[in-house]
Amino acid sequence: MAAALLGGAGAALSAGSAEAATGCGVQISWAAWVGGQDLTCDDKVFSHSSTATLGDLALSTVSANQPLPGDFLFNLDLPTFTTNPFDFTYVASITGSPSVFSAVDLDSNGDNFANPPSILTATYTFADGNSPIVLTSTNGSADIESVIGGPSTITVGNVYNGAGAIDSFENSFQQTSTVPGPLPVLGAGVAFGFSRKLRRRINGARVKA
Repeated sequence: MAAALLGGAGAALSAGSAEAATGCGVQISWAAWVGGQDLTCDDKVFSHSSTATLGDLALSTVSANQPLPGDFLFNLDLPTFTTNPFDFTYVASITGSPSVFSAVDLDSNGDNFANPPSILTATYTFADGNSPIVLTSTNGSADIESVIGGPSTITVGNVYNGAGAIDSFENSFQQTSTVPGPLPVLGAGVAFGFSRKLRRRINGARVKA
C-alpha cells in the first residue's frame, strides 16, 4: 500500500513538473521538452508537436528568450556542429494577453562558406487560413517576414538539410498589442537585428567540440 501511494505521488510530481513554467532564458533538454515541459517566456508558450527526423536533436537543448520588449526567441542549441538532417514541429502561442504576432525571423549559426550549403527552412502556418510563411537560412543567413491578420498562434516546422554544418538556430517572433497591417521588412529587421547580435555574441562565447 505504501509503495503504491509513493508511486502515485511520484507520478503526480512528474506530471506537475512536465507542465511547470520554465521562464525566459531557462534552458531545458530536448527530452524534457518533447516529454511535455513547455517553454514559457512572459506571455509566450512553445509546445513540441512532432518530430519527423530526429538527427542529433536528442543531444540538444532548447530555450525561450526575450532580448527586447515584444521580441521573443525560440532557441535550439546542439552540443557541436551537425550535418545530420532533422525535421520537427512545434506550436508558438500567446496566452493571457491581447498581443498578436506581427513578424517572424529565422537565423542559424553555421559555416558561412559551406559548399554544398547548409539550408534550414522554417514554415510558419496559421490557423486562420492565411498563407504560410516560408523562411530560409542558408549558411547562417537571416530571413525576415511580416505577419498580417494578427494571429496569436503559429505552428512552426523547422527542416535542416544536413549539408554544411550548423550548431544552433533561432525562430524569432515579434509581437504587438494591436492587429498589424503589413510591416516593412526593414522595420521588422531592426528589432530582430538587435536580437541577432545578442545571439551571435552568446554563440561566440560558447566553446564547440
